[in-house]
Amino acid sequence: MPCYNCRSIDTEEDQIISYFSWAGDNPHFIENLPARVCRVCGPTSFTGKTVRVMEKINAGEVAPVGSRSVKVFDFNNPMAAPANTRGTGSRESAVVT
Repeated sequence: MPCYNCRSIDTEEDQIISYFSWAGDNPHFIENLPARVCRVCGPTSFTGKTVRVMEKINAGEVAPVGSRSVKVFDFNNPMAAPANTRGTGSRESAVVT
């Protein structure tokens, strides 16, 4: 599948370890999400099948395997207070806008 951004065919299959998605005000955390990553310009894309599963998750049609608390940040005021701790995980994440 060519890259949607640069049209390169130099893409590789990968798994996103963690992925955030929102359904209304409810954030969803999806692990082990199959994706294609462009080796030329870097964007991540998903197959139609993967997107359909993500839509089912967002619609509440798939039962979660667990839950996590989520920290909230204000992008408009990133310097409001210094962070007391650094992140402890080494997981990668992507954000859907």
